[in-house]
Amino acid sequence: MCIRDRCKGKNERESEDLPGSWISKGSDLSALQSGAIDSIILYFDRSNTFEMIIFRPGIPRQSHEGNYLVTDVQFGLSQWLLLVYNNGREEEGLIQYQYSDRIKIQTDLVQTQPDLGHIPPNPEMGLGSSSLGQANIQVYVKKSAELNSSL
Repeated sequence: MCIRDRCKGKNERESEDLPGSWISKGSDLSALQSGAIDSIILYFDRSNTFEMIIFRPGIPRQSHEGNYLVTDVQFGLSQWLLLVYNNGREEEGLIQYQYSDRIKIQTDLVQTQPDLGHIPPNPEMGLGSSSLGQANIQVYVKKSAELNSSL
C-alpha cells in the first residue's frame, strides 16, 4: 500500500536541511534494530541521491546507494520520504524534523518493494503508525560540517 498520493511539493526549509550526513546509534536506533546494528550513517546529497552505511557487530560495513524523494504530506508536521535503492528495493514513510541544539530527524520507514507485507505509516496518525508500530521509530542526528568531510 503506497500513500504517496497524499503528498504534495516539498517544504523548502526542512527539505534544505536534509542534505548532509546523519547518524543513528545507541538509543537512537529503533527497537527493531537494537543489538543487531551498531550504527547507521545516511548521507543525502542535493542531487537527490543517498548512501546508507550500516555497521553491525563483527560484520564488515555494508553500503547501499540510491535516489530519494521528499514531499510534504497534507497532515501534521511530517514529510514523506521515498528511498529507491539501486538494487530495486524501496522504503518509504514519514520523517519529522526536531530542532534543538542539533538538528534531528525521526523516521518511520518500511520496505515496500519487494513487498514484505509491511504497511507504511498513515500521515494523519503520524510517526509510529506503520504496521511495525512505535518500535520502528528511529532518530538520526545531523553530523556537523567538519565531520561530513570524513565520510
